[in-house]
Amino acid sequence: MHQGKAKFYRPELDALRFLAFFMVFTHHAFIAAYIDALPGLSWAGRIPAAIALGGQFGVDLFFVLSAYLITELLLRERNLCGRLDVKGFYVRRILRIWPLYFTFVLFCFALPAFSPAVFPAKAFVYFLLLSGNIYFSINGGFRSPVAPLWSISIEEQFYLVWPWAVRFASRIQLSAISLGLILGAFCTRLFLLMHSAPRHAILFNSLTRMDSIGAGVLLAVLLNSRALRIRAMWRAAGFSLGITCWALSTSVFHILREVVSPFDGMMGYGFGTLGAVLLFISFLGAPDDGLSLLAWKPIAYLGRISYGLYVVHQLVLETTKLILVRSLGKDPPMIRFVVALLVSMAVAAISYKWLESPFLKLKRRFEHIATSPTPAEAREPQPERLHIPLLTPPLPAPQPKNG
Repeated sequence: MHQGKAKFYRPELDALRFLAFFMVFTHHAFIAAYIDALPGLSWAGRIPAAIALGGQFGVDLFFVLSAYLITELLLRERNLCGRLDVKGFYVRRILRIWPLYFTFVLFCFALPAFSPAVFPAKAFVYFLLLSGNIYFSINGGFRSPVAPLWSISIEEQFYLVWPWAVRFASRIQLSAISLGLILGAFCTRLFLLMHSAPRHAILFNSLTRMDSIGAGVLLAVLLNSRALRIRAMWRAAGFSLGITCWALSTSVFHILREVVSPFDGMMGYGFGTLGAVLLFISFLGAPDDGLSLLAWKPIAYLGRISYGLYVVHQLVLETTKLILVRSLGKDPPMIRFVVALLVSMAVAAISYKWLESPFLKLKRRFEHIATSPTPAEAREPQPERLHIPLLTPPLPAPQPKNG
């Protein structure tokens, strides 16, 4: 990494990464306990159950966040260097994603030799080709710890072409493309819903999940390297509303059912994307508005290892369940939740240190914009802040320097 390299790092986005993982983890931990019991629960029980089930949209939050960051970094690189190093982008992406991804895919394919999990050979080929979501959208999912990696396939498919768009398109054209992605996702989803498509044909379809990615792109283009300034109370309201959108998608619009009506499907998935956008907005720039907890180093660290957390969490959940059943004769959901979360953190930390970090160090050689936190980060100039009238307190006038 050469001296004077431009930097872009916001620790609250690491906190947001961990939130996205935590919601997905909660969904997978409690879906078996809540999905059938939800209608019969009291209101006091339905609220946490609906939130847990709505955690499936943590994937959409990952999509929004990833699309924003990738687009932001590509635009900064274009402005800094005058052009994009597309080859460098692909190298960085490979070094960040592929080592852990392919290690885990190969491990899970060997796993049925000593586990009841099933990973068909045909699906294995799809996952090797970074198209596991396509296999799922055609054939439906299967019970294997590799299953959550379908979302990585969608991101890799998008980023195969996205740097070329950023290289040649203006900001106005990028905005139009992002709106096209959002509209295309809605139209594809509506078409499938009107033809009573099963849940897996919608949930894992590359086209139907482009609205969250398009929203992240649009945010990057519109904000133009600025951080939002919003009062803490409005950030809290946005956070609560985002979680509520996710809960409504499962408890009111029932999108976890195998087949849903076009109205329920459009509202449910639409609320999922809206919730992800609201959560993103509630976090971006939050430390500048007094929410310094979101820049706390332990939370930021959990965000940095969130890729490993996401990759291994289903394996840890299933293994924990197996051990509890064999040792206790039952599977207490809360005990499994806590134990599996702690073990996932430990495994992800090991993966980050011993598997991912060597490749991340190599990745930095191909960066034009540094994205890793450093001790000097606090002394770096902060991004320009976008003030929203009536929502942000006035900034104090600059004081003249003595002498």
